[in-house]
Amino acid sequence: MRQCSPRDQSSDLVSRRRFLGGAASLSVATLAGCESFAAPRRMDDVLVRNRSGEGTVTVTVTVRRGENLRLSESPVVDDASAAPFDGVWETTGEYTVTASRQGGDEVTDTVSVDSLEDTLWVTAGTDGALTLDLRET
Repeated sequence: MRQCSPRDQSSDLVSRRRFLGGAASLSVATLAGCESFAAPRRMDDVLVRNRSGEGTVTVTVTVRRGENLRLSESPVVDDASAAPFDGVWETTGEYTVTASRQGGDEVTDTVSVDSLEDTLWVTAGTDGALTLDLRET
């Protein structure tokens, strides 16, 4: 069996340390900017989506809390895209939502927001209908 001098063993330790230090630095640099691993991005309060397959649609959305108008917008949304709106939920509680599609469906519903992180999806579907879906986060 070959014997190593103390000097040879210490030089091996230094190279291992350098390797491990370099690997750790590379791992951190690779994940830099990937904040989605640490904290998910906060979604918008209301997201108007077009899944109609018809090019563009105009959807009018109003959100009220009692008599207080929180949102009144009519975005023109391209196919397979969405229009986000933030700052709609002032507190948790019930909100009345009305959504209407130009030349088509209208839906009114009361949604119960349990968290200010909740997102309401207003979706124009392929069948011409509008759906309201409150996603809790």
